[in-house]
Amino acid sequence: IELPRLQRALMQIVLANAGAERGALLLADDGELAVQAWLDGAAEEPVRLESAAPHPERLPLAVINYVARTREPVVLARAADEALFNRDPYIVANEPRSLLCVALTDQARLVGVLYLENNLVDGAFSPERAELVALLASQSAGAVQKARLYAQLEAYNATLSERVEQRTAELREKNEALERALTELRETQDKLLVQEKMASLGNLVAGIAHEINTPLGALKANAETSLGALDKLQALLDSLLGGDDSGEARRARRLAKSVLSMGTISHKASQRITEIVSSLRAFARLDRSQQDEVDVHEGLESTLTLVHHELRGRIEVRREFAELPRLRCYPSQLNQVFMNLLVNAAHAIEGEGDITVRTELANDCIVVSVRDSGRGIAAEHLDKIFDPGFTTKGVKVGTGLGLSIAHRIVQEHGGRIDVESARGEGATFRVWLPLAASRGDSDDARVSGA
Repeated sequence: IELPRLQRALMQIVLANAGAERGALLLADDGELAVQAWLDGAAEEPVRLESAAPHPERLPLAVINYVARTREPVVLARAADEALFNRDPYIVANEPRSLLCVALTDQARLVGVLYLENNLVDGAFSPERAELVALLASQSAGAVQKARLYAQLEAYNATLSERVEQRTAELREKNEALERALTELRETQDKLLVQEKMASLGNLVAGIAHEINTPLGALKANAETSLGALDKLQALLDSLLGGDDSGEARRARRLAKSVLSMGTISHKASQRITEIVSSLRAFARLDRSQQDEVDVHEGLESTLTLVHHELRGRIEVRREFAELPRLRCYPSQLNQVFMNLLVNAAHAIEGEGDITVRTELANDCIVVSVRDSGRGIAAEHLDKIFDPGFTTKGVKVGTGLGLSIAHRIVQEHGGRIDVESARGEGATFRVWLPLAASRGDSDDARVSGA
């Protein structure tokens, strides 16, 4: 039931059957009457729906208020002759001839007032017509109430839908906020775990290096002393034996040569162990756990020493180092970035290949590039290559955290990582480190496919 259609139908029935020339339908809302429909038999459109407050220039408010208050109908043959209403401004100004006004009630509750007038003849509203109008008013009151309830229900449903949508949107926003908070919490947790692991590793390396250094120093000194003594012993043996070519002489020379060769190998081995321990100490940088100005090439060389076992015998490392200023950074963290990139490059190469490590100065940044001749990265993987947990190494081969950790460390140094790659053409990772980096400033990683 639509209230506007009901109002129009009621007024059309009244126009056709009640003998009214003009009229108005007023409905009560919170105790106040308001005009909802006008009736004008002489107009091109006799029934006009309009919501407006009743005005004394357009309606006899004394009559309407009386009917609304008493619920009794008013039928006037000549309105101006009725002493009760003859001072009403509208009646005084317009002098309507015939007038009929009835209340619309539903279970003694005022629903509205129907006002009708006829200015052509006196006594236009006969008792029969008045009774007909009263019957229409009685039946219409219940229909109007139902239509109003229906409209209120629709409005409530619309409001309820809006509230549900609004609440859903609020819950969605809160859920997204919680997800962001959870992601940040996980990233912070991962960061703390990595820092703790690095600290533990650094302490372990420092302890091992300290314990090894003392006996290693003795071994290296003894190896150097022994090598010098063996050289002298060889010369003395040659002097004593002279041109003796007997079996015993040849056996003595071979034995001396073997001992000298073993001494040389021992000396070289002690030097290699010294280099490895030095690289471990440089990589961990326990003496530089805070920001410091360092030589980037020193960090690259120490990292290359530690990953030598990944490269030995199958991968050639090419260095293209430019002259660089010292960089203020967290040295141990940058070394972790270099190691992750170099190990990933080595794993990307199946069989033999090469890795090129290049440094340059560009746009007030130190740029470190690691290019490999491996299998490359598929275009669909480039956008998520730095996502935590993402790996192209297969199940149980990689954790997918190496590049993610490297990306985060570089961001925390105010820099960024670029990657260029195509399937079968290798990959190039570029680390951009601002010379005036501010800890905590970060940019998103930029990814481009060849």
